[in-house]
Amino acid sequence: MAMLTRREILSELRRLGIKEPSLLKTFFEDFEHYMEINYGLRVVKSNEKLEDVPDLDSPPRRRQHP
Repeated sequence: MAMLTRREILSELRRLGIKEPSLLKTFFEDFEHYMEINYGLRVVKSNEKLEDVPDLDSPPRRRQHP
């Protein structure tokens, strides 16, 4: 299974022309939420070991809306 890192996702968002930090954060969080809900995938930090990643069978985190 291929895993996406935060760095890779942010790099793709920048490639698509999103440069403003607040927009990057918003788009990143939306993408992270979408992948977790629809595919059961979690975005990991680039230095995170596979053993440190929570079990995918655990309940998904709820997204906090401001």
